[in-house]
Amino acid sequence: MISINTYDLVEKKINTEKTDSKLFSTEINKGLIQFVVRLFQLKGMAKTATAKTRAEVSGGGRKPWKQKGTGQARQGTINAPQWVGGGKAFGPKNEKRNVKVNRKIHRKSLMMALTSQLDNTIVLKNDTQFDSKISKVKDFLDVLKMNDALDKKVLYVTTTLSAREQKIGNIEGLKVCSVNGLSVFSILNARKVIIEQSSLDQLEEILNV
Repeated sequence: MISINTYDLVEKKINTEKTDSKLFSTEINKGLIQFVVRLFQLKGMAKTATAKTRAEVSGGGRKPWKQKGTGQARQGTINAPQWVGGGKAFGPKNEKRNVKVNRKIHRKSLMMALTSQLDNTIVLKNDTQFDSKISKVKDFLDVLKMNDALDKKVLYVTTTLSAREQKIGNIEGLKVCSVNGLSVFSILNARKVIIEQSSLDQLEEILNV
């Protein structure tokens, strides 16, 4: 059993509860987490850099000099990479790499990331009362202040993304994310992780834990 911080929306009270959830008790493999994060970053790269090959450089259709008798090395075209203004041999191309992570590895890395953020995680109890208890942005700012999450990078995990974004999406440093859109990078990049109890249940169901 491990301890996890909770905040009750109705009672407006911070508690510590015991849980045996595997989401927060998975053995951490730093190499696996690094692998998944790097693939995530690679997938998000713009890939705008490009260079012309020797076939794409204009001009240079003839030999610069005859094959034999000049005493110089033979050359086929001035578009070759060794010539100034020639094409690049192995230059970058504007190609988007389709990177996929094995489902089993993705699930395991998510649990590892959550485990590593256990001390910075807050489970929001009675989240079904969110709409009635959080009517203004100021109300949610009070919640952040009570949980020492004000003016920090906060990841808020919810099941109803659009409804939460409309209310709290403009708070600086706060990222609202659905359970299905949760990534290892977003978890590790946050200073505080606030996850609704219903979202936690949904995540356990998706990950089969």
